[in-house]
Amino acid sequence: MADFSLYGKTVRALGVRGMSRLLCDRLLSFNQVFILQTSLLSVSAPHPHRMQFSLSRVEEGDWTEILRQAHCVDTESRREIFARAMFFKNGFKNCYALRSKTGLIAHIQWVVFPEENDLIGTHYRGHFMPLDRGEIMIENAFTFPRFRGLGLYAYGTRGLMDLGRQQEYKKASSYVRSEKVASLNELIRLGFSFKRVVREYKVLGFTRRALGDRNSCPGGNAARQRNAFAGASPAGEEKEPERTVDKIRGCNDECR
Repeated sequence: MADFSLYGKTVRALGVRGMSRLLCDRLLSFNQVFILQTSLLSVSAPHPHRMQFSLSRVEEGDWTEILRQAHCVDTESRREIFARAMFFKNGFKNCYALRSKTGLIAHIQWVVFPEENDLIGTHYRGHFMPLDRGEIMIENAFTFPRFRGLGLYAYGTRGLMDLGRQQEYKKASSYVRSEKVASLNELIRLGFSFKRVVREYKVLGFTRRALGDRNSCPGGNAARQRNAFAGASPAGEEKEPERTVDKIRGCNDECR
């Protein structure tokens, strides 16, 4: 097994200022998280990427490269890499990477299976709902800054959707914070629809989402979410994102 002292490596990568910001942000914050879902029954494999990126599983040894890249990115991106390293360390090993034709890791993303519900219960009970037998979760995407704008989030998500379909799973879900307008747009273009919206609380380093049960958000509210978001800008554009987010928030009062 590879040397996997992630805490020491990532703290060094973040630096004192980055680590301080990370800790302060976790003291107290509030957000909204959208839960989206789609059927996998009609999903097909993505066409080859125009720049020849290929999807393959991330092994423990690959984290040496991933953490090395953390030294070359901005503080916010380092914090994102730190969170994903912890997700992997907590036992979620079905991480996939999009690699350039030279083998460089450009994007990472997870698929979580129902067999990992015990891990969800142990490490992320207040973060994710347990998965149904025929459901996968596509989570924790991260594109390294130098590769952004190439459509890797959509390409990777489509690849993991096809992976789930090949293993005879019926549906996929994903959790997206309300400010991630571009990610929400991409998922909608891939066929995802709004299922629920929940509040997220970060207090003294602990993150909890008001998940309730699967059926606590009426279908009518989900329909209003889809209608409100229909006016959002196409993925990759920055046309009035604040107004779009305000519209989404305004239509979800009953789900709070």
